[in-house]
Amino acid sequence: MALETPKRLKAAVDAVAVIAGQQRAQPVTTQLLCETTGLSVSYLEKIMRDLKQGGIVRSYRGPGGGYRLGRDMDELTVLDVYRAIHGEDDLAAPTAHDQAEPRGPLGFELEQAQEAQRFLASYTLADVARPIHDERLPSKGNRFKLKPLPTPTLPRAPRSVFDWSASMAA
Repeated sequence: MALETPKRLKAAVDAVAVIAGQQRAQPVTTQLLCETTGLSVSYLEKIMRDLKQGGIVRSYRGPGGGYRLGRDMDELTVLDVYRAIHGEDDLAAPTAHDQAEPRGPLGFELEQAQEAQRFLASYTLADVARPIHDERLPSKGNRFKLKPLPTPTLPRAPRSVFDWSASMAA
């Protein structure tokens, strides 16, 4: 069984990677998650609800609240995130009846599911969060990353009619 909604999984992994990258700082707010992942608030809240129910993240209310990881990022895998989003049934292990005909169409789908499960389990959140951890996330103070203004230069024009006539003579 192939991954049915890779967009939803990608969005969930992105959000969890941002949280993992900010683990040492304060909890990550929904606003910061929306800014860094580019997701809408309503879509992100649905994903975060599933991640919270799956034990991937914990939420904290009130001022200074937000999201933190539910477990250490070295223990969490992308497969854990997938299971929190889609449930255990999508990548279920084959039963004894399913293993009886490994060359049929069902056997091929089960091989795909097992391969997908191995692939997702091979990446921890620490692997995924490293690039984001090294980047500086936007802060509330300078969200637009404006360059400093250039040093103003003084014009060399005459300041009055009398200075103008003197500059014309020279």
